[in-house]
Amino acid sequence: MISINRYDDAFAACDFELDICDFQHDDSAQFRWTRHKGSTPTGGTGPSVDHSLATEMGHYVFIETSDPQKQGHSARLTSRPLSGDNSYLLSFYYHMFGASIDLLTVYQKMGSRLMPIWSKSGNHGDKWLNAGLALPAMRGVSYSVVFEGRRGSNYTGDIALDDIVIIADVLNDEGTEQTTRRTTTSRPTISTTLRRTTTDRPITTAVTTEPLGGDALPSFFCDFDDGICNMSIETNVEYVWLRQKGRTSTGETGPSGDRQDPTNGHYLYAESSDPVSPGDRARVSTPLLDIFEGDTLQFYYNMNGVDIGTLSVDIRENGIQTRRVWSRSGGDRGDNWIRAFVSLPAGQYEITFEAVRGQGYRGDIAIDDIVVFTQGGADPGPPTTQPSGILTSIGPSFDSIICSFQFGICNLIDDPDADFVWTRGKGSTPTGGTGPDADRFGNKNGYYMYTEASDPRQQGDTARLITP
Repeated sequence: MISINRYDDAFAACDFELDICDFQHDDSAQFRWTRHKGSTPTGGTGPSVDHSLATEMGHYVFIETSDPQKQGHSARLTSRPLSGDNSYLLSFYYHMFGASIDLLTVYQKMGSRLMPIWSKSGNHGDKWLNAGLALPAMRGVSYSVVFEGRRGSNYTGDIALDDIVIIADVLNDEGTEQTTRRTTTSRPTISTTLRRTTTDRPITTAVTTEPLGGDALPSFFCDFDDGICNMSIETNVEYVWLRQKGRTSTGETGPSGDRQDPTNGHYLYAESSDPVSPGDRARVSTPLLDIFEGDTLQFYYNMNGVDIGTLSVDIRENGIQTRRVWSRSGGDRGDNWIRAFVSLPAGQYEITFEAVRGQGYRGDIAIDDIVVFTQGGADPGPPTTQPSGILTSIGPSFDSIICSFQFGICNLIDDPDADFVWTRGKGSTPTGGTGPDADRFGNKNGYYMYTEASDPRQQGDTARLITP
């Protein structure tokens, strides 16, 4: 059996045919991912074949959601550490079929901190789907990529993964420090052509579902553990948002601790004790964000107490509320962190969380783990404010092909109507004083494409390389 556990030009890759490669199980989770072939043991959920071979003999990993697993239990699979000095592209296939599918999340893990960068929930049918993410450089930090599958309400919630690839981002110039953010407004579709080390047949991974471009990953994230992430708290009022760890100061209301780390983690809450009055409002806003069609806001809220008022999410342009996109009022929901999803309209604006104080002091409202997922592909709407400062923005407005040229030119073709053709080369070009002496990784045995300008070429001659 041929395995694609290692790609020549990939940092990490696994098709699970032999084992789980360099990935590791996180034993702090409630259970583990299971390597398997054929159908999962439970009918009506999970795949019947793998993705790599599309046969019952091919392997993949999945979460088995039958007993003894309970709702909310999760399994985590972790990559080996990646250097934050480099940027990478992540591609993987996922299968989410079953009436009780809950959630598949991809995180960047830095130390003990998990930052969500991609998420899917619900039943997507009996098929393998592809996802791709750009992992931008984060100078001086290392991190791992974590895949977390979470069990839903019953046993028909098996989630599977296959053909995970992490490859160096050959579109990014890692030799140049990026000091400005891109300001173009649509996301690339990434296509990655890689080859097995044991065969000449290329494996093409077409990343067509919700890739992230450039250096936005995600558009916004804050878990409040290291501060409030450039959010702004309205402070000219009695009722304000406060950063807190552990319990709030008032009994019988508020959370008992942070959502992920109840002892040491932080969150924001609005303290409803005196001198606050019923109807007072507390507001906290994100920085100005570029939001694309299809982007989603995710956050967790806690509304514990018999005097709970209202929590709302608003869009604010030029400091003025222009649209309310989410709201919850009244009702003691207990000491639980509840996840909320909000579909966001395209545009440039701040997202504001507003708490309205209820009738009594037992009405503390809390929020944590705010994420804006960049999941759309359309352009944002026209700006309604003049941008100020650095915007979180998305990469170039074109579809992209990732090709390292190590094994060929990846189905690119020379334009027959041009004057000459691009040449695939390695090491120095034939002419001294011009051209590179190695590929972009500094490897003299690595390949690249170049235009040979020596005779018989004339001034003004052109060569054109065309994507499929």
